[in-house]
Amino acid sequence: MGIDIAQGALDFAADEVAEDELSDRISFALDDARNLTTAKPEYEKVELLTCFMMGHDFWSRENCVRNLRELSRTCASFCSGTPPGRSASRTWTSRRSRSGSRSGHDMMATYVPTIDE
Repeated sequence: MGIDIAQGALDFAADEVAEDELSDRISFALDDARNLTTAKPEYEKVELLTCFMMGHDFWSRENCVRNLRELSRTCASFCSGTPPGRSASRTWTSRRSRSGSRSGHDMMATYVPTIDE
């Protein structure tokens, strides 16, 4: 199940899933992942909740802790994959990815926490 706050993103994703003939396995819900305190009945079927590139959406630190606690109550298995603002990795690909990520966040005027934070 994909959750997004933007209906356009959900429509695009649903079209892609339908094109790949996976609509019977993947569904979508319009919701705000930063505020899932009231779980919808369809969320009870979710076995694993993954979150990628959303760390800045959960920030500030206080909000992040609260949001992650709520997500752990909503879904028993939770995995977050958000790269931090600074990394020890020195590969060309990761530097390029980090640079693109930083540029994108700068354009959105969104702060990306560092590893130390």
